[in-house]
Amino acid sequence: MAEARAVSASGGLALLQQCLRAKLQVKPEEEQEEAQFVQIDRGMVIYICFFKEPRTTSCPKWCPPS
Repeated sequence: MAEARAVSASGGLALLQQCLRAKLQVKPEEEQEEAQFVQIDRGMVIYICFFKEPRTTSCPKWCPPS
């Protein structure tokens, strides 16, 4: 079972997620190339997002209440 924790600060958001398996898209699909993915088994994934004006409406499932 995955567990996620989010920390929000003015200007950004960091999410640490413990997982049993994860597949992340690291490059979008382009005209002549397929999308590229990386995959891990058990481990942790860290998402870091920067916003001009961070709001909890941008990530309601991740963000802790303000």
